[in-house]
Amino acid sequence: MKNKIAHLNDAIKIKVVLQHIAHQQGTTADLLAIDSLTKLFMTLAGSPTREGETMTDFLGDFIGCIDSGEIVPGGANMSEFNGRKFGEILKKKHVEANLSDRERYNKSVDKWISD
Repeated sequence: MKNKIAHLNDAIKIKVVLQHIAHQQGTTADLLAIDSLTKLFMTLAGSPTREGETMTDFLGDFIGCIDSGEIVPGGANMSEFNGRKFGEILKKKHVEANLSDRERYNKSVDKWISD
């Protein structure tokens, strides 16, 4: 129990110091803690990015695009009329839902009549 209290006291002390320094720097204790830990661990681990490098630079080898014409003859034209295509899909789902509702209704009526 004494050990738990010691850890609690340390946590409270750290929180108070973080809040005080954060207030002096015009930031929040959470942001100060994250920034401090990031600097500490990135220094220890060695940053995977170089100074001034953007996320795009870092991920450049993993970002790309394809020419759908290489996969689908004439290209998939995925960026063309996508709003209309989406609307058609929604309409189709709506019609299918209504049909299934009607089919269920018709089955229930048929069953009621036959009983």
